[in-house]
Amino acid sequence: MAGICLTLGKRREIERLYNDDMRPSEIAAAVGVTTATIYRELKRGETGELDKHFRPAYSAEAAERAKSRSPALRLRAPEEEIAFADGHMGLYRENLARDCGDFILRRS
Repeated sequence: MAGICLTLGKRREIERLYNDDMRPSEIAAAVGVTTATIYRELKRGETGELDKHFRPAYSAEAAERAKSRSPALRLRAPEEEIAFADGHMGLYRENLARDCGDFILRRS
């Protein structure tokens, strides 16, 4: 079951079963994926609201949109030491690549 890509049709089936108050393990068995896949999918399709069962609401369309989001944008720091003299604190040196690595500019 590893590497399964859910289609919009499968996502709509998950939404219907979830709205019928089925547990994730039951949904997984009905759809033919792992329970972990269902938990990830429910998280991906959260709408920010609660459903009639007071659980985070799931939308197949929201999950489909989230799937096609662009990846995170990262900035890699150069492998060099940066130094400057602060008028109050004195000389400051840091190697950002060694001390911090890369920076996330935009999350996916």
